[in-house]
Amino acid sequence: FFFSSRRRHTRFLPVSWARRCVQETDTNNFRRLAFTPQRRLMTSIINRSADSVQNLRVLTKGYPERLVECCSRIYNWESNSVQNLSENDKQNIANILKQYDEQGLRGLAFAYKDIDSSQINEADLHAIEQKDYVLICII
Repeated sequence: FFFSSRRRHTRFLPVSWARRCVQETDTNNFRRLAFTPQRRLMTSIINRSADSVQNLRVLTKGYPERLVECCSRIYNWESNSVQNLSENDKQNIANILKQYDEQGLRGLAFAYKDIDSSQINEADLHAIEQKDYVLICII
């Protein structure tokens, strides 16, 4: 996990990962769900391929406590792979966030998932935000 604070050991997301997220193709938003205090998330759904709208990536940022609930996997930066996110991992994250909160610090979580355009239903866009994310980091 990459956590940061206002102290000297701050870590940033590598730009190379962000480029891989959109593969330097069509970065126009396909759909955006704005941040609201009720959801505590902001989501963008982008095309991953310039020649097709079938291959989409959902990028979400928001309150760590809220977004971690929606994650089933985590990106491991050391092995450059995606691993399952266990309940023990979620509890460890919650403990670290509690320590931050006691110090008056707030975090921001980032997660993604890949979907097919057939999964998007206009009446139920918010359902996309509810599960199966890969947790990228908490800063």
